[in-house]
Amino acid sequence: MSSKNERYLDFLEHLPSNTQDKSLIAIKGHLLLEIVLREYIYERVNYPDRLRNKNISFANLIDFSSSLEEGNKVQWVWKALRLANKIRNQLAHSLLPEKLDKLESEFVEYVIANDGKLTVETTKELKFEKLTLAYFQLFDVILSSNKNHEYKEPVPKKANQSLGSVFQRVARALKAVERKK
Repeated sequence: MSSKNERYLDFLEHLPSNTQDKSLIAIKGHLLLEIVLREYIYERVNYPDRLRNKNISFANLIDFSSSLEEGNKVQWVWKALRLANKIRNQLAHSLLPEKLDKLESEFVEYVIANDGKLTVETTKELKFEKLTLAYFQLFDVILSSNKNHEYKEPVPKKANQSLGSVFQRVARALKAVERKK
């Protein structure tokens, strides 16, 4: 299992910070959420190897994960994951999904309403969209609630802004490494 920092780097590597392709954001965001959701489950069951590499739908992963939650610390996450899944399903089953903008707005607004404002500021250099940031915040809450990284109450806004600037520096550093390749 990867460390929390490695997972953040995975997120930055696999979810392009400069894309305007919302389909790519939604599909890759969904896959990254699935990774941390599976880890959430594996940390809470007695025999995780019996579940690895099993074909379990995302909807079933959400239901299974929510049944393992202790103390309703991240109760809002399950609905947010269902909204993310709706976005992915719209894209998977239609070339021109009619409800996509509405679903994206609903997802972003729900994450903000439950986890606070988006923590990474947008800059000209990093063209993060609200959708990408909402995926990141959901990713972060699930990752932070893993037993190895106990979930804590939301950090005060001033600290969230500090986290945002750290996240931006990591993203810029990764981008610089990418340019050197």
